[in-house]
Amino acid sequence: MTTFQKIDRALRARGWTYDVGDEQFLDNTGNVIRNNGWLLALVPGLTLDHLVSYMDHKYDQVARRG
Repeated sequence: MTTFQKIDRALRARGWTYDVGDEQFLDNTGNVIRNNGWLLALVPGLTLDHLVSYMDHKYDQVARRG
């Protein structure tokens, strides 16, 4: 499983999402997750670089769909 898949799975498990348009992570009530530590705790060994790459990857997916 890739790091991106692990992030997706961990987000889903908590009911969290990533909003590509607004470039922000949201909790299960729709509030912005401002604590990067909570996001980094999603997957063991996750770094801010991983999160930035994940965000870029999600943007690329949306851009390809047009």
